[in-house]
Amino acid sequence: MLSKAQNKYIRSLSQQKYREEHGVFVVEGDKIALEWLRSSAKVHMIVALQVWIDQHQSDIVKHPEAIVIEAEEHHLEAMSNLQTPNHVLLVVHQSTPGMPSVFNDWCLALDDVQDPGNMGTILRIADWFGIKHVLASQGSVDYYNPKVVLS
Repeated sequence: MLSKAQNKYIRSLSQQKYREEHGVFVVEGDKIALEWLRSSAKVHMIVALQVWIDQHQSDIVKHPEAIVIEAEEHHLEAMSNLQTPNHVLLVVHQSTPGMPSVFNDWCLALDDVQDPGNMGTILRIADWFGIKHVLASQGSVDYYNPKVVLS
């Protein structure tokens, strides 16, 4: 069962300073949660309805390091950044990017992208074209902003 401290912790991750402090970010929604669970990413916490946990047990066991917490709909609603909350929410560790090898691969350089939706769209398009490296200037929106992650 979800504790008040865990609820507060997850809600705090909607702010960039707490995401940076803890080195994690929030992923919401069935499709994107399953993509993360089926990848090699480090998942810190899985918060979901019991029905969702039961349905996706085979994906959850691939992440023995993850804390699995059963939550009720009103808990997910309180933690969600969306108007309509999903059945699952993940807290995922941020990757520590190294310097891209721009000599061998395509690299996309962005300057002062402010809108999270625009950043998410650019990242999605870069992925579609196979561009593995996206650099953003200091003034750009955070890659781990919930709206960027969602889009």
